[in-house]
Amino acid sequence: MAFSFAALMLGAALALTAATAWAASNDRWACGFDTLGADATVRAFALDSQGSLVAGGDFAMAGTTAANYVAAFDGSAWSAMGSGVDAPVLALARYRNEIIAGGIFTHAGGALAVGIARWDGASWHPLGGGVNGIVFALAVYDTFLVAAGSFSQAGGAPAVNVARWDGTSWVPLGSGLGSDVFALAVHDGSLYAGGGFTHSGATSVNYVARWNGAGWSPLGTGLDFYCYALASFGSRLVAGGYFTTAGGTTARGIARWNGTTWSALGGGVVGFVSCLETYDGALHIGGEFDEAGGVPANNVARWTGATWQGLGDGVESDVFALETRGASLFVGGSFLTAGLKVSHRVARWDGIVVDAGEPPAPGRLELAAAEPNPFGSRALLTYTLSQAGRARLTVHDVRGRHVAVLADGFAAAGPHRVAWDGRDGQGVAVPPGVYFARLQTEMGLRTRPLVRVAP
Repeated sequence: MAFSFAALMLGAALALTAATAWAASNDRWACGFDTLGADATVRAFALDSQGSLVAGGDFAMAGTTAANYVAAFDGSAWSAMGSGVDAPVLALARYRNEIIAGGIFTHAGGALAVGIARWDGASWHPLGGGVNGIVFALAVYDTFLVAAGSFSQAGGAPAVNVARWDGTSWVPLGSGLGSDVFALAVHDGSLYAGGGFTHSGATSVNYVARWNGAGWSPLGTGLDFYCYALASFGSRLVAGGYFTTAGGTTARGIARWNGTTWSALGGGVVGFVSCLETYDGALHIGGEFDEAGGVPANNVARWTGATWQGLGDGVESDVFALETRGASLFVGGSFLTAGLKVSHRVARWDGIVVDAGEPPAPGRLELAAAEPNPFGSRALLTYTLSQAGRARLTVHDVRGRHVAVLADGFAAAGPHRVAWDGRDGQGVAVPPGVYFARLQTEMGLRTRPLVRVAP
């Protein structure tokens, strides 16, 4: 009897220690971004030549500063970058000590600059004739700037979704890539691209490819679905996205390539990965997920090289951007809290993770796979709550944009069924493609893919 009591007390003490350490780790999320945040989603970060953090996204205000889709943060306040651009910024990079912005815009600083523009510290300028579509990703490779996205021309010349800029003109990269490119990275001296493509010309390249100087080549058999992020981590190339296998090996949302084969990073994530960043010697990931390798991790996590860890209570909605600035990791997305603190779409994490185990789970939450899936005119979603509370079920597209609200209000414990008719909030049928059902409750977050085909 005495042994049982002692064991019970030891278990309680360990649980209290873990919970206290978990709460303490939330102290590493900085305060102040309730007023220093943005008024809409942040989608990209870069550091300028002065060390300021440049943010791009859907916003019109950064802190109390009017900033059209792009702004700079010096560590204490935001400043506008001229008159900004006229539509969302989706990618940022520094090239020849200037900030390059890519996105959906057609004008920068009031001048014509389609899809891409450069900021010289005082004003915006076009890069040649720009592109005839959208820029999703930017990278500096050798002496060139590489832009990728969804376009068929760069500088008025044919360029299928990817091209390089040498400071004066645009040049296509081989046959290009057959569909949208969402990610670029340089690893071990080579340029890599990831996205929704499956071919380059007649060459099969499943969602990820390497530029060999003359054409695009595959990385084994590639991935089984979209790649949203690429980064170099140690001696490996890491890919993040919404896939379940890499090279035929199970790898949920994240995988690494050693030059010949793919392998998983622990148990991966339940959801998708949209950005990658090395900070404090570990690989940090952001996206939409509530666990990594079985460990609770709300939309942001870190891989030490052997295990996954959460960053306190994380953030409560999607993460699209990560950037190291000094001793801090900046996080951007659509969230409103970080570590349970109000933090409007920008957050700052300071310091090393306390590996103290998992926080206590308040209850069981399930979101079943849609039926049928793929679907044409109607998909049925079933979610189950182990305790009553508010439940919000929404649909988003592959870029995280809100599409429809299916449920929002108090829900009793037990199963609930909701149908989606493939229409947005205005009742307009959405085009065929990949969407995500997102269930958010006090117990956590769950995400399921929805593939709509023509009815």
